[in-house]
Amino acid sequence: MQFDFIGSIERAVELGSRTHWEGWFYTTYVLLQPGSDYRAVNQKLEEWIKTKDSEAALYHLQPLADVHFYGLSGDGPIRTLSFFSILAILVLVIACINYMNLSTARAGSRAQEIGLRKVVGAGKLNIIRQFLSESVLFAIRFNGL
Repeated sequence: MQFDFIGSIERAVELGSRTHWEGWFYTTYVLLQPGSDYRAVNQKLEEWIKTKDSEAALYHLQPLADVHFYGLSGDGPIRTLSFFSILAILVLVIACINYMNLSTARAGSRAQEIGLRKVVGAGKLNIIRQFLSESVLFAIRFNGL
């Protein structure tokens, strides 16, 4: 977390700052007791706020771990992350479909090649070695090794 300034409310009062409930310029972090449910505390906080005369006040608690993805206002980078994750999955699915299509198209010519090699006298082990070596060379060529 990056902070521009960290200070206590007591020091802010000493310096003459307003610290009423409608002071929207403070982000406050609280530590709940172990085993406490922040949702229950949020509900009690909302009920308490309704008893006050503040129209613009909005207070809520959220776990500190959620601040990174959801932000303090709930509209953090999680939407962008979700969008790009879905987009990446879509591109991956399209690539898989394209690969299957190309493999199916090449299967006919490969079947002719295998048949010709068998007629010439190549054994099962020779054909397996050929496909494995082609796969390794293909992977090395396109991975930049």
